[in-house]
Amino acid sequence: MLIDRFYVNPATVVGGTWSANTQKRVGCYVNQVLVKSTTPATTFDVRIEDVNDTVIRRFTGNTGLLNDLTAFAIEGVITIIIYGSSADEDFEVLAVFAE
Repeated sequence: MLIDRFYVNPATVVGGTWSANTQKRVGCYVNQVLVKSTTPATTFDVRIEDVNDTVIRRFTGNTGLLNDLTAFAIEGVITIIIYGSSADEDFEVLAVFAE
């Protein structure tokens, strides 16, 4: 069951990086992480961290699009970070939360 979505468009990458915090979540899962660059050839990495800066998920070596459908549990606020981008440009960022 869909609870909520975290959506940012545009997420403007400057200096190869961008990050944003979600709202606090209790007892739910992230069912989808989608990150899409404006230019299909742009390479980038993505990581998701908890409030203690512990890396929950890491996606490296993406080109143009990351669309991960592997569910993982979260608690509290998470930070979605784009880093190592080969271009400073706008990205689309989506995280889908479910019970």
